[in-house]
Amino acid sequence: MGEKKSLNAQQLLQQGIAMARAGHKEQARQALMQVIRMDPQSLVAWLWLADVVESKKQRRDCLERAVHLAPHNQAIRQALLQLQSPAPTSVSRGGYFLGYQSSSQYADSIERIATQQGYHPLWVNRDDPDNLLLRLCQAIFCANLTMFDLSEHEPNTYIELGIALAFNRPILILSRADVILPLVLRAHTVVRYYTLSDLETHLTHHLVDLINIREQASSPDSLMTDYCYVCRQICPAIAAPPDENAYLILNESRLLWRGLTQVLAPHLAGYHLYPVYLSDQIGSNILCDTRQKVLASQFALGHLGHLSNEHSFLALGIAIGSQIPWILLAQAGETAVPTDLLGFPYLEYTQPNDLLEPLTLVLSDFLGRVSVTMPLRDTTSFLTLSFWAQLRDWIAHTRKSGKETKVESAEQFQLLQYEGERRVARHSITGKGLVVGRSHDCDVVVEHPSVSSYHFRVMPVRALQTRSRCHVEDLGSKNGTFLNGVRLTPHERVGLRPRDTIRIPGARFLVWAEEQLPTDQPRPTYKDTGLLPPILRIELPDVPPPTYMSNWEHPTVLTVVLPDGINRAMFEVQSYYPVGRILAQLQELLDLPPGRYRFQLRDTLLDDDETPLSINLKREDVLVMVTAS
Repeated sequence: MGEKKSLNAQQLLQQGIAMARAGHKEQARQALMQVIRMDPQSLVAWLWLADVVESKKQRRDCLERAVHLAPHNQAIRQALLQLQSPAPTSVSRGGYFLGYQSSSQYADSIERIATQQGYHPLWVNRDDPDNLLLRLCQAIFCANLTMFDLSEHEPNTYIELGIALAFNRPILILSRADVILPLVLRAHTVVRYYTLSDLETHLTHHLVDLINIREQASSPDSLMTDYCYVCRQICPAIAAPPDENAYLILNESRLLWRGLTQVLAPHLAGYHLYPVYLSDQIGSNILCDTRQKVLASQFALGHLGHLSNEHSFLALGIAIGSQIPWILLAQAGETAVPTDLLGFPYLEYTQPNDLLEPLTLVLSDFLGRVSVTMPLRDTTSFLTLSFWAQLRDWIAHTRKSGKETKVESAEQFQLLQYEGERRVARHSITGKGLVVGRSHDCDVVVEHPSVSSYHFRVMPVRALQTRSRCHVEDLGSKNGTFLNGVRLTPHERVGLRPRDTIRIPGARFLVWAEEQLPTDQPRPTYKDTGLLPPILRIELPDVPPPTYMSNWEHPTVLTVVLPDGINRAMFEVQSYYPVGRILAQLQELLDLPPGRYRFQLRDTLLDDDETPLSINLKREDVLVMVTAS
């Protein structure tokens, strides 16, 4: 029976091949598919079927099956590779950056595949140590594609991968199939390979997918402005406000760092600084969580030698790219520095107690709240301030020249302060942010009895590639902070965009990111023109909504007969505004003669503390503005 089945399959195979050669694809396809149903291991049937199927996807499926049956057949692999990448494209997709490789065995193949897809290499001369880290950051920032082969467990490669994560560049991670990657990368898509043929096939496939994702994310009509190339979605971990009291320990494990933390943690706690450990997992996507931990920290504390691992160097790279201060420690005898960091100092010690004085000195310039009695030495090199200044200046120049999509920085944001319709001040948002409140030690003081001592604050967001550059946070105020009319939940941080409006009693703030300030248009008055000015809305920013209202916006339209008994005004107010305050504002806008005015509804005079809400004012009601006797 087996011989008959084999004979029938062989006859059908010959018929299918004959039909294919004669150009009868439909009949050939039916015969070959019947052969495969009878004998799924028939390599010849899969190859001939690949020539007569209807779609490119079906052809690729057939060739992939053939590669599975004959993994060492280079001709089949080459056919599959050509199908995935048929010819060099004429479209220029920008530059690609290839991370550090101790061996350049496959660099030529990677360059060829990237070139076929329209990329050109961004080379960095690693033999020249001068400004090497700055030049690496520049190349990674400009790259539209970054690739990192992690087969060698090389610290430099992980540092550069971290920088790419900080810049949120498109990333492809490569590795030999027999290499065990650190836990932080196991949920990430990795191009695995055994041989050069594997690398070419899989890299081409992943590269095409990444191109499609990038084109979708960078489309002008795309909503994917904060798209994360790590988790392949809109990711809240792409930016994080700083925690004023947290520093990050780039540890492999708490146990190995126990001797250091027992000395350093109590000392730094005296300055209200508390450790967050890199090894503590906070979510399922460890890579995104690592970036969020770094961005939220005041500084990162790393270590050379056996107290660090690949995860530590990756987080250090994120700190470098995100301009988070980093300090490296080194035990005497373990001072091997990755080549990317040559020229940057580190704190060497024999016993953990040796670190207390130099670490305090290093942090004193940065934090400003660490006071020491000893004279301060120059410690700016530890915090790489000159490196950051160079990097920021270069990024700003690159964006202005149009080489990179413009993303507003926190330094460009301002808060324009208004009282009514009049702008009274403007405040630049610095690196430490702005605190607004009634207390005189606030950055912006608002003298109003309904404003809390510390009402709200605006803080810069630590991320270079996200549209939201600042957060606003209500500091538990009694009368609330309102963003675009919506009351903020106390202590919840919300992203700000240009032209957002923040309201508190007594003041209104406009978030502004343009060089030219908005112009103040003077209102025409009734006295000057003999005509009613175009009053569309009366604003009383110092009148907050009642506590039972979660939203600032509760508008109602008033129709008012003016004192001359002829003219009428129709405008919008908030339903919780006292009518006495509405009258005073109306008197000022119309430049009416001095005197006391009241509203009359039908035959009833309204008290000044009543509101449209309390009197249940309806849209068809008409208020008459009369002179009080």
